[in-house]
Amino acid sequence: MKTTMNSSTKTNTKDLATSIANKTATLSSIMKMCEDLKPGSNSTFQSQMKTILCLLTSQIMEIKEDVIKLDNRTSTTSDLTESALISAEKSNQYTRRSTLIVSGIPAEPNETSTQLEGKVAGILSESGTTVKTTDFTNCHRNAGANKVIKDAGGFERVIPPSITVVFAKSSLSDKVLRGYSNYDGVTRRRKKTSVYPSLSP
Repeated sequence: MKTTMNSSTKTNTKDLATSIANKTATLSSIMKMCEDLKPGSNSTFQSQMKTILCLLTSQIMEIKEDVIKLDNRTSTTSDLTESALISAEKSNQYTRRSTLIVSGIPAEPNETSTQLEGKVAGILSESGTTVKTTDFTNCHRNAGANKVIKDAGGFERVIPPSITVVFAKSSLSDKVLRGYSNYDGVTRRRKKTSVYPSLSP
């Protein structure tokens, strides 16, 4: 998620920075006055020094106030950015919990989304929880070609591209994931179809 400061925040921050720069320049000018000051009579010299000290004090206080404002604005922006990042991460975590990856379902020629959703719902219902196509907000086959692998016995298996399934409710996807076993309960061999949680960000 991309986080940006709004135009008002940018403008105010820029104005404060400009103000500090201008007041710093004025402060330099006052310091120059001190360098150019030539002692005259005691009363005149004291009056000039008093005026310069008042100007210096005033400028320093104004710069200090602007620096505090700028620091507060920077802290606020940092807090807002951190809050936005936390919200984005929570959203990503919720999406990951709602998403399952199903592998091993053969791809049919001219396979439609309705056919695919029906197959996936049937497979996931083997978890002991009835799953309907209306429980999905998204169901699509991922890109890629069939993979051919050999098992321990040397037999080849064709693995079609996996399928990403997004549930409307993460509680249902959690229940399905807990109930579905990737191994046959009798033979203890891996099933042709497997279900995994999504690890995508």
